[in-house]
Amino acid sequence: MTDLERLVKARELLRDVTPLKHDCGRLCGAACCADPQDGELLGMELFPGEKALYAPQSAWYKLYPAHGSCVLVCTQECPRGERPLACRIFPLVPYVKKGRMLVRVDPCSAPVCPLFAQGKRALDPAFVTAVTQAMTLLWESPVMRDYIQGLTEQIDALTQTL
Repeated sequence: MTDLERLVKARELLRDVTPLKHDCGRLCGAACCADPQDGELLGMELFPGEKALYAPQSAWYKLYPAHGSCVLVCTQECPRGERPLACRIFPLVPYVKKGRMLVRVDPCSAPVCPLFAQGKRALDPAFVTAVTQAMTLLWESPVMRDYIQGLTEQIDALTQTL
């Protein structure tokens, strides 16, 4: 299976699940999708190879290069079936601990997600399971494994400064 096929399958696993059994955006006013108030660029970093699933331009998003990767920034409400993988797994993130991949609540979600403080126990178990399955599928790829290791290093650096 190619990395692109893995991405497509991972996205499909997450197509119909959400962090809560209802629209979690009602809790926070869809803060993770809102335009930033202070001009800061907010978006979702695309997983390696995921950019191939998006046209260079669209009415609902813009792509920006960032840190050797690409960030998708919504310019209007998105078609849910086209959301990037990072959006589909939010507020979770893959993380490497003692050489094993696990899924944890992303510390970067703390400022916008009211579910952050409650941790994974606040999330629909079906969502957590689907995210774990999708990330386990990606973990089989050396390219994705390197990417997830890089995310882990970013999270560790962030949490050390807090």
